[in-house]
Amino acid sequence: MDEATTWTIIGIATAIISPFIYRKRHKQQEDEEQKLRIHFKDIKSKVIDRISEMARSLAIKHERLVYGSRAPVQDDYDFEHEDYYMSFETHFPELAKEWKNLNRHAIKADKELVSFFHLRDGGDKNIQYVANDHIKDLQQEFKDFNKRLVGKAEHIEKYGIGKEFKKVKNCPICKKF
Repeated sequence: MDEATTWTIIGIATAIISPFIYRKRHKQQEDEEQKLRIHFKDIKSKVIDRISEMARSLAIKHERLVYGSRAPVQDDYDFEHEDYYMSFETHFPELAKEWKNLNRHAIKADKELVSFFHLRDGGDKNIQYVANDHIKDLQQEFKDFNKRLVGKAEHIEKYGIGKEFKKVKNCPICKKF
């Protein structure tokens, strides 16, 4: 067999096999994208939505700084010990770091509020107003953070699966697929 015939056979074989290889790769990419989409939805529902709800609802209740009507600010939360939170930290390290910093600020403000209420126990009738004014800037920081967090999640949901939200080597969930 001469060289021209060999190249012709290789060309024909490539033309026949290439579509099958392309379809297989395309199917693998679709499968991975579907797994990423499910993974992102889990992170969103189990972590992002929870943090967002907390960030939107920082307030003073019963002389303590709380998220919503009952969750006091504290060093860590149950959801932060799950694989989904670790995945959140892996996929969104800047947002996870910002959340931790804001929560530390909230803990500090809570301690200040406890002292503030203790020092003014039974005195000033406008004490709640003064206390609310004291945390106004922190509440705004949480609102701004929430806006960025939700905006990032919405953007990824619409456009970013497989682009901005990719499989990451050290993510505990991504390792499984």
